[in-house]
Amino acid sequence: MAIGRKRSDPQDFVNEFIEKIGKVPVKDVIDHIPLSNDDSGALEKDTYDVLIICALPDERDRVFDAFAVPEEDRRRIIQSFRADYNFVYQKFTYAQFNIAIATQNTMGMAAATSLATRAILAMKPKLVAMTGICAGRKTKVGLGDIIVADQVFDYTAGKKYVDRFSPRPLSFSADDTIRNCISTKILNNDKVSDLILQEWKGSRVPHRISIHMKTIASGTSVIDDNQTMDAAATVNDNLYGIDMESYGVALAAGALRTRWFVAKAVQDFADGDKAKDEEGIRDFSAFASARLLKEVLRDIVD
Repeated sequence: MAIGRKRSDPQDFVNEFIEKIGKVPVKDVIDHIPLSNDDSGALEKDTYDVLIICALPDERDRVFDAFAVPEEDRRRIIQSFRADYNFVYQKFTYAQFNIAIATQNTMGMAAATSLATRAILAMKPKLVAMTGICAGRKTKVGLGDIIVADQVFDYTAGKKYVDRFSPRPLSFSADDTIRNCISTKILNNDKVSDLILQEWKGSRVPHRISIHMKTIASGTSVIDDNQTMDAAATVNDNLYGIDMESYGVALAAGALRTRWFVAKAVQDFADGDKAKDEEGIRDFSAFASARLLKEVLRDIVD
């Protein structure tokens, strides 16, 4: 049995984690967050069917909303199975599934790949999923639309010459089980779109959303110019959305032979009007993608 480095005080791990996030002072919250561990340093040993990776805390919170996670479970932070994996997570149950949700300390593909790799190695889930928000290709999608990735690729991969950039995209394709489920149960099913709209109580788009199974591209930066979207579309015309993390999750899952699922909902078009477009629908979009995961979970996890 592998033996990991043991921390003398598990609470220090949580202190460091929150300090890195930098969202709130440790002294204001640490007394209110229970740590699932014991004084001996023994780490939790639950097994998990599903691992959800979130790039941002507000995307994680919308997962909690979509799955109606109790407040006590939202507040409980758990140390990773082995201290040398160096991540924390939260857990909840839905139907027959044990679900773990881990949130990145920072945005981006590198952070997504690193966290997903460590968490998959620790938990060995049947499925690793990512939900949240993305920029959409304006000629293909509307605000609030959900894109289920049938393929993800890194649009920043390539070779930079003096006078040009030559793309050399690296890609991963979704599992056939996921493709079949989305194509037969979700696409062109207005009842699913209506259900999502009905369950969300906050601000949302004024129209029925569409659900697509298309390509998502990932890059290394937040974009707000249509040239980047257009350039990525020349690499793959099936491109419907761009984010910063999906490729990293698929890369980690593929390397560790784990089925992956990515659903992102459109919060803006990356066309120079990002702040205007996302106003009032950012939370809805994050919720919509998570609610779709809940809708299909029984069909895509054995």
